[in-house]
Parts: sequence; C-alpha cells; structure tokens
Amino acid sequence: MAAEGPSKEELAADCPYINEYCREKHKGVVKCTWSQEKGRILQSCRSFRQGEVIFREPPLHIVAEQPHNPAFEKLKKLCDRDIRTKHGDGKVFEYEPLWYWTALCSLKPFQLGPAETCLKPIAEDQQRKLLLLYHKELAQPSEAAVALL
Repeated sequence: MAAEGPSKEELAADCPYINEYCREKHKGVVKCTWSQEKGRILQSCRSFRQGEVIFREPPLHIVAEQPHNPAFEKLKKLCDRDIRTKHGDGKVFEYEPLWYWTALCSLKPFQLGPAETCLKPIAEDQQRKLLLLYHKELAQPSEAAVALL
C-alpha cells in the first residue's frame, strides 16, 4: 500500500514545505503534521537520549530600532501621536514602534518599491518562513497598516 500524501489541512498549513526544510537542514529528525485541535505540530521521527540536542536553528530575522533612519523616525512620530481609529474607540498605533518596524523590515523588494532607500528588503524564502509564524487570515489591512503606506 502506497504512503498517503499530505492532507488538505497539511497542505494549507504548508507542512510539506516545513518537512522539506527539516529534511534538508536537520536530517529529518522531526516532521510537521496537522492537528485539528492544535494546528501545526512538530513531531520527533526518532528517539533521543536525555540532554541530546534535537537540532539547532539560527534566528530567522533580527530587527532593532534604527534611531538615525528617517523611516524609523517617522514611524516613531506616528506612534507618538494620538491618532484615533475611525470609530474613535482606540488608537490606530496601539503597539510600540518596534512592532511596526519589524513588519516594515520584513518586506520583499517588490513590496517596497524601487524608490525605497530607508528599508532593506528580505528574501522571498525568508518572508515565507516568517509568515509561517502567523496563522490568522485577514480580510483587510488594519488602520495602522494603511497609515504606514
């Protein structure tokens, strides 16, 4: 009997992509599966001794404040202003500037445009991995995202 392929849920959760990455980078010691109750699950493919390192993974993306960057300075000013939502029930920028800066520093070249000089784009594969960390689908951008553009 042939092995079953990934389920619709596993495909939607990008489990095959994660599994290929784990095979290439970590010799397939773990695999990603999908659970209706928990979502994506990373499972061991073999036994490990107590204290044995399963795998090491470098940081995917490191972002820090850039006080002399004009785009970061503008973002800080936007966050400092008391811009209210359309309905007046809260602030548009409810998080610290670094949260928004991290999002801006996670864009690919075509998302920034050719005239952008203050932000350094990231590679497509790096963004794909970052987006795996987020699961909620949005119907429309937040007011803060619109204000940034």
